[in-house]
Amino acid sequence: FVLAKAMWPRTCKRVVCMIQSHERLAKTAVLVILLVTATHMLNSYSRTDTPAAITQRRGQVCPEAGRHVCTLTKAPQFSRFLYFIVDGMATDEAEQGGLWENFGKTGLSWYRVWNGNYKNSMAVYSSFFTGKIPTNFAGKTLEGDSLMAQLHRVGIVLNFSGEEVPTTRLVPEEYIHTTDLYTDTDGMWAPLLGRLSDSTRTQEEVDKGLDYFVADGASVVFATNYLDHFNHKYTKYGEPTRNLCERVAHDLGILIKDWIDRHPDYLLVLMSDHGGDAYPGESAVMIHGTPDQGNEPFIAFYNPTIETMSEGQWIDLEDACATTTQYLRDVNIPFESIGRLWPMTADPEDALRLHTQNTLQLQALAQANGFELDEEELHEARRLISTNPQEAITHMVAFINAA
Repeated sequence: FVLAKAMWPRTCKRVVCMIQSHERLAKTAVLVILLVTATHMLNSYSRTDTPAAITQRRGQVCPEAGRHVCTLTKAPQFSRFLYFIVDGMATDEAEQGGLWENFGKTGLSWYRVWNGNYKNSMAVYSSFFTGKIPTNFAGKTLEGDSLMAQLHRVGIVLNFSGEEVPTTRLVPEEYIHTTDLYTDTDGMWAPLLGRLSDSTRTQEEVDKGLDYFVADGASVVFATNYLDHFNHKYTKYGEPTRNLCERVAHDLGILIKDWIDRHPDYLLVLMSDHGGDAYPGESAVMIHGTPDQGNEPFIAFYNPTIETMSEGQWIDLEDACATTTQYLRDVNIPFESIGRLWPMTADPEDALRLHTQNTLQLQALAQANGFELDEEELHEARRLISTNPQEAITHMVAFINAA
């Protein structure tokens, strides 16, 4: 009894240690399982686990569909472009800064983009580039078909100037010819338009900068997060933010527009991904503020030779990619896009061809995924093509919306 009593504390301590050891092991195992499960769920939700058979596919409606579908007769298309990404610029900030006013009404089509509550920049940019739903929150490289993959396919040389995150992180290296990375402490598009502390650059200085970036006929993506930082720091209504929006409106709507007017072989694309905070700390309640009522992002297209098809019409985020591709010669809608193409022209013949490209792309996507589409509206559209093109377009759009 005395011996047992003496050994009891030691035995209890060993038992307790064993239990604690097993508890730690169990907790570690549970943590590993949770991490693996969370990673799998994130990949699934982000659609980064798409089967290789789909990821390797590329949109190729044109030229396969033939000249009667792929060649526009009246609307101009472009093989070169300037693409400005203004992270965090809301539609009302663009309006109040004077962006649309500076451009005027001729040759400009701009759309309000409904992104719902998907306001993570990398997810939104992924959708802009692919036409897929905006779930790539992890910012994984876009290995499947994309706007950049299509540009690469047709031999468009693409240069980039701006911050690495979130834009170039999404794009495979082989799709970008040269990369000029800089930090936002240098200001909005500093290599091209100068620092904010400097006086506004002259048209001659901007022309010289653009001539450098577009050497040998290259296209360029310019990206900045500077305005987004101002929205968080000063709110979208703060004086520093308003001043910055006016600077953006001047630089893009006057200096860059003037260059495009003298280089009409270039298309100008402007894009933002979300709005900003209406009051200090709003992002803690709703990140980047309410997604409408002027706080929505936009996409805009400018060239003096194109039709003005929209002055603020709403489109879904997934529509932006397909709508962009039509302006670019021989560039297909990415294979996995689920978006609707909003025609760049009111000409019935060209509009019908563009809707046909969208229809064929969605059919190919559905077939690859084993989905069966209701094609009743499409059959009616085909019946009316030769006799009533406008009515045929109505039925084709109904098919696209249903798909």
